[in-house]
Amino acid sequence: MDQADLRPAIDELSSDISALMKALSPLLNAPLSTISSKLPLLDKAKLHVLITYAIESLLFSSLRLSGVDAKQHPVFKELVRVRQYFEKVKKAEEGPEKREQVLDKAAAGRFIRHALSGNEKLDRERAEGSARSVSEAMKQVPKPSGGGVPLPLDGASSSGYALSHSNTPAAAKKRKRSEGELEESSGNQSMPSDSKRLKKQAREEKRQAKRQAKEKEKDLAGLDDDVNEGPAAPEPAPEPELTRKQQKKQAAKQAKKQRKEEKKKKLAAQKEPKSP
Repeated sequence: MDQADLRPAIDELSSDISALMKALSPLLNAPLSTISSKLPLLDKAKLHVLITYAIESLLFSSLRLSGVDAKQHPVFKELVRVRQYFEKVKKAEEGPEKREQVLDKAAAGRFIRHALSGNEKLDRERAEGSARSVSEAMKQVPKPSGGGVPLPLDGASSSGYALSHSNTPAAAKKRKRSEGELEESSGNQSMPSDSKRLKKQAREEKRQAKRQAKEKEKDLAGLDDDVNEGPAAPEPAPEPELTRKQQKKQAAKQAKKQRKEEKKKKLAAQKEPKSP
């Protein structure tokens, strides 16, 4: 067999090695820690991965040249593991992928609103409980035997109580009306809705009749007052206010009159005959 001429391959290998030495001279002249400390995070990861892959590939090549089955050697597993880091570095360079599925905020808001909406039964029970507690509190207010304003509960300020509960008859009527409505709302919860509606209508009719009667009484009282009083007398016209000049003139005239009267009196006294 003719032997292959390996000289050109050796020459090519030596030239490649010399070119590689020139390229790696910056890395070989300084320690790896000083070089990697000056690089950003992504470039630092690339440097460490490439150095590890270069060392592992050199070991793999030397094993193959020695006639060892390199694929069964642990070095091959390390090479496969290092290649996975190449993919990770590439993904980090490209950045995160855009999400195809995006959350619909409007739909999510509708779902949340419907989920948090109040239950009608619970709302009704809560309203009934509050009305019952208010009616019980109103019942606990001590009322004097002779009528008048009820005393305040413990902890209630006298000023606020005096403002909210006055001695006027209108305030007493309103208070009685509110107490009656609260008692009816708390006591008649089990009654059917038709009977409640009829009772409300009857109460409203009574109130309207009372209002109409009061208005008629007021109108009649106003007519009686008008008849008794008769036509109103016209008010005297206000005298015009005098200016300072006019006031001075009037004062001067009055002074002249007084002087004339005094002179006349003196003359009359002189003309009278003296008694002997």
